Formats: sequence, structure tokens, C-alpha cells
Amino acid sequence: MNLVSKSLIFVLLSLFSCKTNPIEKKGNNLVEDSQYSKKIVPREMKLLYYLGSTEKQFKSLQVANPNVVEVKYLDENMLINPKNKKVDHVKLKAAVELYYPQKDQQGYCYLNVEDPYLGMILNHDEGTAEFKKGLNLFLDIIRTLKKMRPNVKFGFYAIPFSTYWETKTGFFNKNDKIELLLREVDVFFPSFYMFYDDGVVGFLKNKEYLESNTQNAIKLSMKYHKPVYPFVMHRYHPSNKKLGWKLLSDKEWTNYITTVVAYRYEDNQINGITWWGPDSYFYGLGTLEAFKKEFKGPTKSYQLNNDQQLTNKATEVLKIFREYNQH
Repeated sequence: MNLVSKSLIFVLLSLFSCKTNPIEKKGNNLVEDSQYSKKIVPREMKLLYYLGSTEKQFKSLQVANPNVVEVKYLDENMLINPKNKKVDHVKLKAAVELYYPQKDQQGYCYLNVEDPYLGMILNHDEGTAEFKKGLNLFLDIIRTLKKMRPNVKFGFYAIPFSTYWETKTGFFNKNDKIELLLREVDVFFPSFYMFYDDGVVGFLKNKEYLESNTQNAIKLSMKYHKPVYPFVMHRYHPSNKKLGWKLLSDKEWTNYITTVVAYRYEDNQINGITWWGPDSYFYGLGTLEAFKKEFKGPTKSYQLNNDQQLTNKATEVLKIFREYNQH
């Protein structure tokens, strides 16, 4: 199995260990708004996406809309030696040259670096050796990549930190300890995945989750002058055993994206979204109940059917962008 296929399987399986943990609850105070006085008005919103294999309709939509941009990724298997938890510069160099063979290439790239590495900077106090080692790891990765491909916009998946249950406890203050990292990255890629439907937690809790995390992301965008493209998915997060991988209805999708895009803090908004979800890969596994219930047939037939759904959802996102984008 080559580097690409190994890494694809790893990132698809690991992306959902995201530390937007809907379980834990703690307490403190929110960051004071006065820290975020400068404004940054976003340009025209972008729909960044990683959807795996797409077909003719979606590709036609992408060609017709220059702000619909496929995002690439590098995962921790390409970047880190797991034995010493340090950057493997040989592997990193090989991955960069594979995905970005030209030194002047442009584009967006999310870095999928999760546990145990993400936990080192999320769950440990900044004075501890574990935190310092983790922060140095993240800084080494981003600085090396920016030096090698200065025109690519790099950011880490799930950075800045986000949360489902701890929106009112002071959780967002955890971002203060990674200030050096927030200054180094080019793009913010916080995770805004959906864990529960409204019937489980209620419409207001889901709305509060999205708005609180969007507000925090905008504040940090204003403070560090970085664009924000939160990760969203058209399915429920697989950590929910009952709803995991279930497709959001058209109404749920519209409400989800509208809540994030329409939210303003001091007249500032996010810069767009990063839409993640390689459906064809997961359908091809043949083991996920949500996909088996959704469609029956060969993978190619699924891809064609799914392409229509993805195109419809993308069209709805662009409509929301036009309605709520700042001018």
C-alpha cells in the first residue's frame, strides 16, 4: 500500500477523534470581549471542501464558482515520528513534494494532527513539560511547511479549540495558551460538527453550540488577523452511536450552515466553511449502517446518486453565502 492510500485510510478513521468533546463539563468565566477590539472584514466567502471522489455535476459547479475550492490535507502519519513525538522531517519532505511538487504552488491545506498530539496542548497546563513538547511539535510542523511552500495556506484541523458542552465554562480560554501557534498558522480550521439532532438536545442547545463557537472563532480571527473556515459535515458525528453518519435533512443542513454563516460579532463573520465528507469511500466500505440504509447498489451508482445530493447541498451553501455575506 503506497503513501497516499495508507494516509487516506488513516485520516478518514482518525478525523473523528476530534476533541470537540460533547461529554465533559467544567467551569470558569468567558474571555472578556474587550480583548478583541480590532475588526477584520472578510472578503467574499469561500466554500472549501474535501469530499473525496466527486462526479460531473459537482465538478461543473466547482468550475463555475471560483470560490468553491478543494482543500488538501496532510495527516500525522506523514509528519510525525510516533516513537519520540517529534517531526519526522524526512517523511514530511516526501509528503510535501508528493502533494505540492512545485515550490510556488498555492491553495489550502489542513493538517490532521490529533491524539495523542492534540491532547498534549489541549489537556495539559502550559507550564508542563507535556504541553511544551506538544506545542513545539505543532510549531515545528507549521514553520517547516510554511518555509517549504510559502504560498500554501496551512492550518490545523480543530485549531482553534471548540467545544459542545463547555461553551459557558471558560473552555475557550484554553486557546490563550496556544497563542504562538495561532499566530503561526495561516488559517483557522475549528471543528463545528453536529453531534445531536434537535430532538435529543433541543434546537436552542444546537444553536447555542454553533453560535458560541462561531463567536469565539471570530474573536480569535480579529485578534490574530486570520481567516476562519470551520469544518462542517452533512452527516452527524459518528461518536453518536444512534445518529452517527446519518445524513442531515435538507432543512437541518440549511439551518446548520445558516446559523454559522449568518452569525456576526461586532459586524464580523467567518470567511466561509470547510466541508468534509468523502461519502463514496465510506459507502465502499460496506460496513456502515447509515450508508447501507441510504442506498443499495454498486459503488459507481452510489457515486452518481450522491453527486446530485452533494451538488444540491453545495448550491444551498452558495445561496446562503450570497444572502448573508458582508459587502
